[in-house]
Amino acid sequence: MRIIKIFSVISITAIISGYCDRGGDLFDAIISKNTDKAEAALKSGYDANCTTTDGVTPLLAAVNGKDISMVELILKYNGNPNTTYGGASPLYFAAIANCVECAQKIISYGGRFLADPVQISYLKNYKHTESAFWQSIISKDSKKN
Repeated sequence: MRIIKIFSVISITAIISGYCDRGGDLFDAIISKNTDKAEAALKSGYDANCTTTDGVTPLLAAVNGKDISMVELILKYNGNPNTTYGGASPLYFAAIANCVECAQKIISYGGRFLADPVQISYLKNYKHTESAFWQSIISKDSKKN
């Protein structure tokens, strides 16, 4: 069992265990922004949709790191662009991190903005989410939730 800090934005500690079989190596690659190591892990059978005991997926960790190359790699290996953490999709976390390129890549793979009303309200704490780009995503997909 390994304990690693993943989401600085929401300050959670993820415990890598059986939920993410051998996933520690994949998460280590994501956190260190080593796309070659991450791709080798994914090619060898690591699950792009595995979750830590806290529910963090590789895609969420890559979005948190604002690493567009890693986001694209995970999506290429069938990472789910609509998986949720606490009810919020990777697009929600891209909005918090202000990673426009991450959001664009997630959308290109069919990602939607999923969040509950409290989470959407929380975005008001982030001035950058008032931009036309973020508002178009938040308002468009929020109506579908």
